[in-house]
Amino acid sequence: MIEEHRLIDHRRSCDPLDKPRLKKLQVSGTNGSRREESASCRGGAPFAIGSLMTPQELRDRLDAFAVQADALASPLLASPVTRNSADQLIRSSSSAASHHRAAGRARSHAEFTVKLGTALEEADEALAWIKHLVACGRVPPGDADPLIAKAVELVKILTSSCRTAQRNEEARRRLDRAQTKSRR
Repeated sequence: MIEEHRLIDHRRSCDPLDKPRLKKLQVSGTNGSRREESASCRGGAPFAIGSLMTPQELRDRLDAFAVQADALASPLLASPVTRNSADQLIRSSSSAASHHRAAGRARSHAEFTVKLGTALEEADEALAWIKHLVACGRVPPGDADPLIAKAVELVKILTSSCRTAQRNEEARRRLDRAQTKSRR
């Protein structure tokens, strides 16, 4: 069991276009022992040991969120008053999951960045619809609070991912421009 997670900032030591590098880090255990672990560096972003999320894990979280949003919204489809809001919640939550999946199949980094941004927009929209249903009194806050917390987490994760993808895209453009100038 790891007692502390040390944030590692590799911005100075990693080129965004380099292959991932492994860094050895000292980590304290709960019994006072110390051991080395490896942390991957890619894209100049800081990582916390033990909290790295793979694309598949994020995909699974988005899928689970869509299923939970569907479960919350499905009973509301029967009423004409709540049908539109419930349908929008179901669509936006499942769309966030499908756009993230599509980002993983992107043909270029630019396409990846755009699709990831769309997934973020859809996750944020789903959060807005959940809050709307609570504010209108259509869903009890106790039923929606766990889903709101998950939506907030997903929006934060996707926001961070989008920023990293945009930084990497800009780094690629700068590198391409520099290489083009050096060829002339």
